[in-house]
Amino acid sequence: WLFKDGRWFDAYKLWDRFLRSAPRGETEAFQWLYFGKSAHLLGKRDVALDCLATAKTRSGTRLDAINMLDLEASIIKDSGQTEKKMYVMDLYDKAMAFIQEGEEKALNKELGDYRKMRAQILYNRAIFRRWWMGDTGGELRDLEEAGWIYEMLGMSDMQMVAKSEWVDMQL
Repeated sequence: WLFKDGRWFDAYKLWDRFLRSAPRGETEAFQWLYFGKSAHLLGKRDVALDCLATAKTRSGTRLDAINMLDLEASIIKDSGQTEKKMYVMDLYDKAMAFIQEGEEKALNKELGDYRKMRAQILYNRAIFRRWWMGDTGGELRDLEEAGWIYEMLGMSDMQMVAKSEWVDMQL
């Protein structure tokens, strides 16, 4: 709920405290990814990179692997490493392939998680395609699909964000 409400500093403190007290060998990838995401959103790039590196040493789910790709892409983008734009596009392509595989194998319970992740990756990739790659079409398709998925999932706030970005990209 801290992430849903945008309480990044509270999430950062929670995961920092938890991971400092947990036996390091008994932590899981998703825990490091939550900590890394909150650190990244607070501008703590080095902490986010350390969390990502630690998460990669843990066994995790396919969703964890997708989140790792998304976090790595976000860190690169937000640090302005434009020389790595093709690498970032590869990260998004890998994430979409993992999502496709996950959707094909998912149980009904998991399918919503994969669809939510698809919308998130599509949204992030659309922003990247428009402002880093100069794409003039692919980003609009990504945003349309993301908006449709958010609507299907009942996430009206994210649906409106995607629609707003879709309009902004055409101005």
